[in-house]
Amino acid sequence: MKAIVNTRDFVSELKKVMLAANAKQVTSTPLANAIKIDVLSNGRIKFTSYNFTVAIETVLECEQHEEGSVCVNAKSLFDVVSKCISDVISISTNGEICTVKSEKAVFSIPCMDSDSYSALPKVGDISPITVDVDALINAASKVLYAVALDEKRPALQGVNIEIQNGTIDLVACDGFRLANVKIQTNSDQNTNIIVPAETVNILSKILMDNENDAQIFISRTFIIVKTENVSITSRLIAGPYMDWKKAIPNQSSIDCIFEKSKLVRAIDMAQTVQTKNGKITGSIVFKINGNVANVSLKSQAGQFEDEIEFETNGNLNMSIAFNPKYLLDAIRTVDSNEIDLMIIGSLSPCFVKNKVDDSVINMVLPVRIKE
Repeated sequence: MKAIVNTRDFVSELKKVMLAANAKQVTSTPLANAIKIDVLSNGRIKFTSYNFTVAIETVLECEQHEEGSVCVNAKSLFDVVSKCISDVISISTNGEICTVKSEKAVFSIPCMDSDSYSALPKVGDISPITVDVDALINAASKVLYAVALDEKRPALQGVNIEIQNGTIDLVACDGFRLANVKIQTNSDQNTNIIVPAETVNILSKILMDNENDAQIFISRTFIIVKTENVSITSRLIAGPYMDWKKAIPNQSSIDCIFEKSKLVRAIDMAQTVQTKNGKITGSIVFKINGNVANVSLKSQAGQFEDEIEFETNGNLNMSIAFNPKYLLDAIRTVDSNEIDLMIIGSLSPCFVKNKVDDSVINMVLPVRIKE
């Protein structure tokens, strides 16, 4: 196997596939930390990484080539290639050694048996679902904050993707907050799956600069997301996911429309007196009277108080408290200068959304106010 390739392009593709080789689920199996490089007959190089949860494949054009394959430790190869200063590099194999040449510099890296590299699932006769890449990335980035970290609830450690009647719902919930983003597709398929959060995070990073549509292939056990030069394959988390639609109360609520910058600034300032020795010691309290909210936080580390006016379609006279980080995370997902806090009661879930767009909805549970 031999290929001569642009150094910068090689490093760029290497960074993408290393996201799987360095992912949290990586096992102690050496091949899970490796990258397989195939030089193909059509003059392209295919990079593959697979940690037994998620796999990434990318392709790159090369200048000269001899067909073949090599499997090397991802970090070792990256450390070598990222130090090459020449415009092009040569990569070749001879037995158990992979050789990288950059001008007069020569690096030798031990190889692994590429024939032992696990075969990835194929799309077969699965019909694709086409989505806009920007919409998919935007939706994924807005729900990841609400994924559960508790290993005792594996289903909540993923993102629920429900496709029905041309609408794709992405949902994450950790028991204290819920994030839901809707995007559209022309597909008439109906399905409900749970994708590992690490996979969704990798998707967001790799597809960030991709301007093409993505095709999604879903089977009973895996999902494949493909663009022109990238393919991401992931196992699915066994369900079922919680019935998140039932978790959303149907009681009527009062809309409280805040200026986003003022609300974010108040919560941000409150957080400066929320922690002591790294521990959370206080909740942020909204004491609402008409169209004015007194925002305060008292903790062992200090005290904060501010006053914010807002627009409303009701006449509330109540107090409601939140974990300030949870509330701030939800607010930051809303792409608007105005934030609609839909309040039902002091102990009922509060909705955080754009006042004119229901495609992004966050739900945050309040905390009981200590007397």
